Amino acid sequence: MRVKFRQQFSQDGFITGQVPGGDAMVLDPGTALRIPAGSALALQAHYVTTGQAEEDRLQLGLRFPRVPVQKELRVQIVADFRFAIPPGANAHPVKAARKFDVDALGIGMFVHMHLRGRDMTVRALPPAGTAETLLQVPAYNFDWQQS
Repeated sequence: MRVKFRQQFSQDGFITGQVPGGDAMVLDPGTALRIPAGSALALQAHYVTTGQAEEDRLQLGLRFPRVPVQKELRVQIVADFRFAIPPGANAHPVKAARKFDVDALGIGMFVHMHLRGRDMTVRALPPAGTAETLLQVPAYNFDWQQS
């Protein structure tokens, strides 16, 4: 069955991902992520070859708030999807930035670089202040990713 979407796919509505070694997203009571009416929920799976027949059993669970929502979770993706690594490059830096439209409280983050990335540093630069390192991953390993 093929589903037609009215607009082009965007990661702006990204909720969460599950990766090797990762943990599920569990929110504190009173915190929720809004899924607007009419939204299409899509599941994306990445597979690698193992040389043998494998079985796949994907599961998805959505949990609705049981108490009044006081804080809305907003997922922000900071990425550069349009870079090219020059042939033979031993290391090729890639930078991305995102400006938030409101003050925010970070409750978690993760890096994701498939099999190409080696290390990543995430910094915050407040409007009136000095840069602060929020996360540093010096030896990224695709097989073990934690938020």
